[in-house]
Amino acid sequence: MPPSVDGGIVVYGYIQAEGRLQSSLFPATLEEPVPEDHVVRVMEAYVTRLDLLALGFSKA
Repeated sequence: MPPSVDGGIVVYGYIQAEGRLQSSLFPATLEEPVPEDHVVRVMEAYVTRLDLLALGFSKA
């Protein structure tokens, strides 16, 4: 926030951030809460290798 001048005195605005104890609704990434050996990682690997255009998905 740029400073403003009030009667010849430069006034800087206060930039409010999150508190140190504030929790977040979502994790930083979606990878974070999923364990490395979870079955969903196998499903993701399978789906990413599919040829979606050959299967008829024109918007892939």
